[in-house]
Amino acid sequence: MMFAKENRTLWDDAKLGAIFGFFGGYCNAAAITILLYEIAPMSANWGGMAKEIGNLDYGKIFTYLPLILCFIGGAYLGAKWVKEHSPVPLVVTESVLLMSIAFLAKENTVMAIAIGGLAMGLQNGMTTQISHHKVRTSHLTSTVTDIGITLARRDYKNALVKGSKTLFYIWGAFVGVLKASLLGARAFALGGLYLFSIILAIYALLPKCAGCIKREMRLEEWFNRLAFKLEFKGES
Repeated sequence: MMFAKENRTLWDDAKLGAIFGFFGGYCNAAAITILLYEIAPMSANWGGMAKEIGNLDYGKIFTYLPLILCFIGGAYLGAKWVKEHSPVPLVVTESVLLMSIAFLAKENTVMAIAIGGLAMGLQNGMTTQISHHKVRTSHLTSTVTDIGITLARRDYKNALVKGSKTLFYIWGAFVGVLKASLLGARAFALGGLYLFSIILAIYALLPKCAGCIKREMRLEEWFNRLAFKLEFKGES
């Protein structure tokens, strides 16, 4: 299973990175387009807050600060929860948080940005904990660094997992900008609905669909064959 905490396979990490990497890219791109702030990677937000401290722009300082604190709090809660509980309630919570941004974006931008940071923190803490620190889905900074490291080590199968997450993150960012341009803040509601629908499909619909199970097994088999070829290449 994608959310398995023990005996994880390469395919589990690839699915986790692809699905949640897509939403990391989607939400961040939508936030930049609509709210004018990044809600997923925190490096730029720390730098932005430092800049505004230097400019003594207290309004922007107190926009960055709740975002950063909510992201940290969300990451803590996400990681702590999945140690002993099912991740599904966290995913549902993230969906609800994203949907709420659609209603808050015009009324209270600071709160909408902070809620976005909380949602991304929950996701990143959850996926990092589940994958034993192999997959971080809210941003690309550590991922592209890891790709370089794994390529240098000729660990091509793990580079494949991280590379697939990167591609889905970029795809999600493209879709996020497109939906934000067309729908405005409602793009967040659509993102939350997408995420909820995927989890519903994985847990309620797919197990009852023999054809879907067979297709996933074929896809996993293809992925594992590709990973085996890359691993063989790395050892040669």
